[in-house]
Amino acid sequence: VGAAVKLNQQKREGYTDFTLDGRAPERASWSFERAKFDDLLLKHAAENGVSVHEGVRVTEIKFCPENPKKPIAALWKKNDTETGEIKFDFMVDASGRNGIMSTRYLKNRKFTQGLKNVAFWGYWKNTGMYMPGTPRENAVWIEALTDETGWTWFIPLQNGITSVGVVLAETSSRAKKAKAADNKEHYLSQVNISPGLVKLLENAEMVGEVKSAGDYSYTSVNNQYAGPNYRIVGDAGGERSEIFVLGVYQQIHAQKNAVLSDVDEDNFDRAFDFIRPVIQGDNDTHSKVDMQKVIDLLGETPGIIGVDPMAHERVSKKMEAGLMADNGPLMMGDAFSRAVGEDEEAKELLHMMNSRKAITNTIEWAHNYEGDKINGLSVVLKRGELGLARE
Repeated sequence: VGAAVKLNQQKREGYTDFTLDGRAPERASWSFERAKFDDLLLKHAAENGVSVHEGVRVTEIKFCPENPKKPIAALWKKNDTETGEIKFDFMVDASGRNGIMSTRYLKNRKFTQGLKNVAFWGYWKNTGMYMPGTPRENAVWIEALTDETGWTWFIPLQNGITSVGVVLAETSSRAKKAKAADNKEHYLSQVNISPGLVKLLENAEMVGEVKSAGDYSYTSVNNQYAGPNYRIVGDAGGERSEIFVLGVYQQIHAQKNAVLSDVDEDNFDRAFDFIRPVIQGDNDTHSKVDMQKVIDLLGETPGIIGVDPMAHERVSKKMEAGLMADNGPLMMGDAFSRAVGEDEEAKELLHMMNSRKAITNTIEWAHNYEGDKINGLSVVLKRGELGLARE
């Protein structure tokens, strides 16, 4: 239902509640072993009519002679023996971090040099859990390393298994790994400088081998994720919302400085109430308007942790209809001041509702998505009639 994040060993962890303090239980998240979940999705797609071909990789994309930017076919190879060609009218590049279109043809991938990390992880059984017996029981735990070189994750999965991982700057990982006998020793040495994680693993046992992967932050130059008859989606185009990552990165690597909290605060609840929309993807966009809203929200945060239902009811009776609704408009600047006046309770609750509205836009995305227009065209999201409409 949420995640606890300890970015600074001198402060209490912050907590982000995916269910809005229980008011929206349908927004809870589920954690899976990635390979099993991917297999489940693939089989579901096949069962619903998608033509699925496993063990096949694209080796080359062909383009239209009259329009060199328009892809028209792909060469493929199966099990290193069988080859072929497939022609298409429209291409979606979902090739993950390999990003065949971005890296091989557009050559427009741009890495954030300060966020080149390495992740390594393992699976554990018989672990402890975060805050048992409370509404936050068994939440995800994220913690900065005490030496300020990275962070760890603790993600409960199914069947009593927990994913435990470490993320380090590539340079730090290389230097530390040189001092370890093998990958497992390197991994465990970093787990051991994450005090909260050590406590959760007190009676746990690791199962299987340590796995590792690059964990880079990157985008596309000029935000080019589409072109004539193609669209680039997911990690094939970019990875990570940098406004969140850079702030967290600064706090992890400078734990004595209050990057995400005021000097006299003992936690990050205030920051997480309003960074939450970025964590959950509401600002996974290059829109200057949306980004400015996030910046404004970060500057206006009042420092409360949840919404008291009775207080919400009281304030709703005094406010203009819709302002206290999850799907209401975001209130900023002078409009915010006029709406709340001198009412401190209304001020605090409307600040929180601003955050919730952004989350609602993330979860209930279809309405906003249908409203977006590009070159006079908008998406039609209706079963059996999926397509584009011109107004």
